[in-house]
Amino acid sequence: MVRANALFIVVVISLIIGILTSSLILIAYHYRLQISDSLLYKRLELNANSGINLLLSDYPLPYDEPKWVDLFKEETDSILIKKSRWGVFEVGVVKASLGKSKVVKAIEYGYKPDRVSGGALYLVDQNRPLSLCGKTILRGTCYLPEAGVKRAYIEGQSFEGDKLVHGKTERSKTSLPPLNPEVQKYVVALTENPGASGIQLKEIDWQEQDSIINSFLDSTSFIHSSSRLNISGKVIKGNVIIYSSSQVELSADNFIKDALVIAPSIIVKRGFTGSVQLFGTDSIIIEEEVRLTYPSVVSLVKKDFKVTQPFIRIGSKAEVTGLVVAFQQVFDLKQTLIDLRREAKVEGQVYADGFLDLKGIVHGSVACNKFTLRTHSSTYENHLLNAVIDQTQLSTHYVGSSLVKSEKVKKIIKYLE
Repeated sequence: MVRANALFIVVVISLIIGILTSSLILIAYHYRLQISDSLLYKRLELNANSGINLLLSDYPLPYDEPKWVDLFKEETDSILIKKSRWGVFEVGVVKASLGKSKVVKAIEYGYKPDRVSGGALYLVDQNRPLSLCGKTILRGTCYLPEAGVKRAYIEGQSFEGDKLVHGKTERSKTSLPPLNPEVQKYVVALTENPGASGIQLKEIDWQEQDSIINSFLDSTSFIHSSSRLNISGKVIKGNVIIYSSSQVELSADNFIKDALVIAPSIIVKRGFTGSVQLFGTDSIIIEEEVRLTYPSVVSLVKKDFKVTQPFIRIGSKAEVTGLVVAFQQVFDLKQTLIDLRREAKVEGQVYADGFLDLKGIVHGSVACNKFTLRTHSSTYENHLLNAVIDQTQLSTHYVGSSLVKSEKVKKIIKYLE
């Protein structure tokens, strides 16, 4: 005898089984979608990495011209790659896409210094010896004039070390290792007119904004003034150029990262911390206790004859990690000067196409036409007093710029947003 509610129980059980079965099918479907999306993302990720490898290879790619590349010649894995200059470094962007899915990566990259530019010291041979006084330390390979290096006694101090050079010495030439003419030309164009250097600029109303953050995937944000420009209380990050035809002053209450700063005169106020590339034509003053983090650049360009001497001054207890360079297109008595004060430190490369007054510390390499030492009592040529040049203290992972003589191998500095 069949119970009256048996049919109802069968229907309920069937409904439960149907729900469970549908749920399992739905879960399996979503799982397959997740697997498919994951595989697609991994495929696009690999394609984007392949594009990065192309950028770092000798693959022929003109600047500022995006190019589609079919990776495997099957018309299924194509990427869009583009490279451009960013100051003295380079930026590469890779976009891998398939349907509505895409992976975009941007990198900043540079070049490893070569054997000569990666040495401790390159002093141009002007038939004068290098004289060392006090607690001066030279550590690493040094390229010196034929007259060599000697002990000296000035300002009441004689040389205190047991060795003049802690490393190999080789003969220098009568001129500095030349800068890369293409990058040099680009830097000159940048100081004259940032827009003429091939950068797509979008001028912004910056004064009312507390934060200016711009991706390297977009056009360059342009802060411009024909008069003195005082930047204070701002967060500025990424693809941004700050330009004045007079002077730029960066206060300590800013946070600036990756931006370019261009002006005849640039002042970085005491206590500032950030990562910037500075390009000046008359003077660049880095005040005391400033920290310019890697990869920063302090670059002075002398383009014409000057009444006063163009100079870079790095104040006491200031630190610059990256490249400090001064070069000139015309030569007269007012040669460029890099003045590194006591207790100031550079981690990276110093290239002085002119004079270098070195009283501080360089962990890395120095190249200059001539040392000048200014004291309260006199001025000395090719003398170092209590200075430190130690190439062995520079990180083996340091990556420089192709502006200075370098290997052809490209290295990633960092990934960009």
